[in-house]
Amino acid sequence: CLNGWTAIIGQPNCYFITDLQPLLKYQLQQYCQSIYGRVAVPHDFQAVTQFMRLILKNFVENRSHHQIEADIKEIIKNGDDFLARGFPLCERPKTEVTGRYPWTKWPKGTYGLPMSRTGCPVQNHFEWRAGSYVQNTENDSNANEASHDLHLHGNVNKGNITSHYCIKTDPVGNTSWPDGRYCIYRKGGKCPDNMVSSAIFWDDEDTNNRNKADGVHPDGMFKADTIIQFCCMDRPLNKKGIVLPRDQPFHLFPFKGPQCQHVIGTKSRLEYVQYDLENDDEWVAGETAFEEPSAYGEITKDKKHLKLYHCYYEPIPSCGVPTFGSNSIDYNQSEFNVGHKLNYACPRGFSNAGDSNDVCLVEEMWSSLEGANCEDINECVSKNQVTRHQCHRKANCYNTPGSYRCKCNPGWQGNGRNCYFTNCTRPKPIANGELRFSSDSRTFLLNDQVSLKCYPEYLLIGNNVSVCQGEGTWSQLGSCQCKSPLQLTILGYSRNSLYPLC
Repeated sequence: CLNGWTAIIGQPNCYFITDLQPLLKYQLQQYCQSIYGRVAVPHDFQAVTQFMRLILKNFVENRSHHQIEADIKEIIKNGDDFLARGFPLCERPKTEVTGRYPWTKWPKGTYGLPMSRTGCPVQNHFEWRAGSYVQNTENDSNANEASHDLHLHGNVNKGNITSHYCIKTDPVGNTSWPDGRYCIYRKGGKCPDNMVSSAIFWDDEDTNNRNKADGVHPDGMFKADTIIQFCCMDRPLNKKGIVLPRDQPFHLFPFKGPQCQHVIGTKSRLEYVQYDLENDDEWVAGETAFEEPSAYGEITKDKKHLKLYHCYYEPIPSCGVPTFGSNSIDYNQSEFNVGHKLNYACPRGFSNAGDSNDVCLVEEMWSSLEGANCEDINECVSKNQVTRHQCHRKANCYNTPGSYRCKCNPGWQGNGRNCYFTNCTRPKPIANGELRFSSDSRTFLLNDQVSLKCYPEYLLIGNNVSVCQGEGTWSQLGSCQCKSPLQLTILGYSRNSLYPLC
């Protein structure tokens, strides 16, 4: 059970004594839900009596077993009314872990991170390999420096800078590095998926160079001069944050600027280490010290100092961003710390069938069992005899996720919310033929027909029937054309007697 909740052996629920004495049970129900999420008031008197027995045993001194049983009988005698009035409880399942944020494991692939003062990050499915590197910088008037209260493991002294590494050499893992903007060390000759490779060059002290490497290192060159290879995620900054393991502090490198990518469940701090490069025969310049794109650093105008930035991440008590429901409202916040309370809402066209509020508990999990459960509202179905759509009475309503659409019935025109009746007017006479109508009306409804019969000496070309269509127009009707002498002969007429009629 969560902190503050009491378990009963053999019972599937946890119980909490509220600090409220509500008069009615429904008030207690509302209180439990508003403070602790979707929880219930217990109705199982066997569970309640067991709970009371536990309370009396643990919190009341000098009570005999007989006295405890007498108190239990009194509870049962007073029944549900006593429970609501004198002993307010909230209950929830012991198995409530659905609100815990899915903090992930370190991504698959081989790579490295700067070692923090607390050591390498916690992991349980592989072993970090450690390494160190003493870098001999400029001897004369050395200007090495670092941020105040630097959290990197190592030393920044006049003439030497010692760095420590956490290297993942086992590619094991199920997740990939999330989209964002940051860099890590490269290891194994290639970068993890969707990351780009780059490098930084250091021109170290030439005279009596004492660079020294121990253990496992990132890809690069660790000799009289230094090259370190990086892998960078070249995506826009993810303002809502990315998910990485945050059981222990760790470091990343910023990319394309001195700004740290937010990691959910942590607070970040931008730090730096400044390297005083070799003064004599200096050839390092801003455009050649970096193989772009690379971890963000700055080279001074005299081209003799390289300032390399790091992002230090420290875990904070957090429940992470709520993940309930694909249709839940989009939160602007990127972090929800312990004690944070929020109200759930759903977008227009959806109703909330889940919890309306939530709180981040000290166990770093949300109090709600399910959060907001946004269900599509079927506006096409009336509720309590109230129409929830604005379709015209001569239109059909079609439900869509979060909305609906309207379509006018056949014979009607419009956008579905406004429909008007369509009909056909009486067609004009056809030359050399007779129109025959299905009614004597001056207007015709959808699918009404008119037929054409040509006079004997004329030939029908085209359709002899026209239909009233939904747009208020008639379908194409044929015409009556004069028969040629050849046609008359074929039809058995005397050319001399009929030909002059056309």
